[in-house]
Amino acid sequence: MASKTLHRTVRQGLLGYSSRWKLSPTGRLLKNDLTNSRSNHGQSATASGTPYTPEQSAILSAALSHVPTQGFSDSTLLMGVKDAGYLDVTMNLFPQGPFAIVNYHLVTQRERLSEYANSDEWKDLQASNQKFGTTDKIRALCVERLRQNKAIIHRWPEAITLMKYPANIQSSTSELFNLADTMWNIAGDTTVDVSWYTKRGILSGIYAATEIYMTQDKSDRFTNTWAFLDQRLADSKSVGSTVGRVGQYLDYAGHNIVNVLRSKGMKI
Repeated sequence: MASKTLHRTVRQGLLGYSSRWKLSPTGRLLKNDLTNSRSNHGQSATASGTPYTPEQSAILSAALSHVPTQGFSDSTLLMGVKDAGYLDVTMNLFPQGPFAIVNYHLVTQRERLSEYANSDEWKDLQASNQKFGTTDKIRALCVERLRQNKAIIHRWPEAITLMKYPANIQSSTSELFNLADTMWNIAGDTTVDVSWYTKRGILSGIYAATEIYMTQDKSDRFTNTWAFLDQRLADSKSVGSTVGRVGQYLDYAGHNIVNVLRSKGMKI
């Protein structure tokens, strides 16, 4: 049984998927991301370059190496500054403080997923299974991305707390959507109808819930997390073809994710 503190963290970390879901401000942000990004279909998975300068990348990459022991904190960011060989004043480059480390991890791991889609490992995975369909691809991409959290998963509740700060919610929800969009593009989604919205919205909810579940999973090699993911993907099949609008999806996802996590013994 997870501790009360973890329960609170999970409840706060659902990025708007609360038991009193009424298209919260976070929900509206995700809806806006879905709407605004529709005209840029396919770009997030193929965009080149990072939003970080070489200086920022060096500092944040160095800071990430300290997260397993120091967490997502100002002191961790300062360690990154020093490790990269810069003066303490360079901290001013990161007005959002330790959230910069969180966002760097989110962005670079999404970009890594795009690189993974061009790897021999991904090609072999598809070639070795003739029945490797779209759902299989989405599942494999979710697992690959979640595995990159392994070294810091015990610190991820801290990241979730930072993502929930009002100043950070916009970036957090945008990056969550971008990840879902990247996965669908890699999986070969070419739809141009309303399902484009619901697919990305539903996957955003599934991934967020699975990531949170992973923070309390003590099973060997996270087998319980993968089972949780499989069940959520199975549940989504009966919803993806019937939810016609983003608002309807958000209402469904909010109640469904919270109810599922409650069924797993999480007091939210």
